Amino acid sequence: AENIKELKNSKGINYLFFTDSVFNIHREYNRELSSLLIESKVNVKWGAYFTPHNLTYQDLELYQKAGLTHIEWGTDSLSDIQLENYNKSFRFCDIKKLSLHATELGIYHAHFMILAGYGETDMTLNQTFERSRELGQTIFFPFVGMRIYPRTRLYEIALREGVISADNNLLIPEYYVSKNVTMETLQDRAHASGQKWFFQGEESPELMERFRAKKKRGPLWEYLMY
Repeated sequence: AENIKELKNSKGINYLFFTDSVFNIHREYNRELSSLLIESKVNVKWGAYFTPHNLTYQDLELYQKAGLTHIEWGTDSLSDIQLENYNKSFRFCDIKKLSLHATELGIYHAHFMILAGYGETDMTLNQTFERSRELGQTIFFPFVGMRIYPRTRLYEIALREGVISADNNLLIPEYYVSKNVTMETLQDRAHASGQKWFFQGEESPELMERFRAKKKRGPLWEYLMY
């Protein structure tokens, strides 16, 4: 909290983003930090990556009072079958509950998804698109396929299925894409859900640059929601 106050006073920084694991480790630390930010009256807005698990409405309410304006959920899928395939600790009911909490509180929130990863089928993919309608006012940023890293379970699967060869050092990124997904209609199905799905290249970088030129701070993806 003191570091944040110093950044505000010495550099004029009024927006921060906490990277991947910071707000997903210890709830007590998160609450203590938020309480200190409130007490300090530093008035810095911030965003963070969150796992849609082990959070309460009261937690989000406290974080909002401490300056939270943006949540980027590491959601990956809205199908329980696929969440199991991805070995996630949460299920759709958790995602829906927290997404609706964020909507109710007026916190901007986006879901980052992995489509056509290991185990994905047209059935699980369609379920994800259909369920996206249930998550309130939000936005979706999908990645198609899963990057393969050495010494992982996905690496062993990709090797076994012939997606990569044993002599591939993976310094040039390789991706696992499920063969059980009809790729030709994937984006159309997402857009047909009526929710805001933005695939790579659809984010309107020109719009973002205009906002940056006007000294707008933060992720700015909230402007794509309307």
